[in-house]
Amino acid sequence: MFGGATIRRSAAGYEIAWKGSNPMSVTVSSMPEIESNVNTEQDGDAVKITSLQCKLKLVTEDGGMKAFISEL
Repeated sequence: MFGGATIRRSAAGYEIAWKGSNPMSVTVSSMPEIESNVNTEQDGDAVKITSLQCKLKLVTEDGGMKAFISEL
């Protein structure tokens, strides 16, 4: 993910949205695990990732999907 991302609670879980050549999003079942070296800001009910280059890892487990966010 380049240029940051936003995490919002939704009826289906947590939506992670970011901009690329096309806006993209993915919904996961639990709040993503964010490494401590990733810069974040709380904005109301949303978490903004302000680090400019991050890696998003998705893992399917027990019928749900988990997300892990780390710096590149």
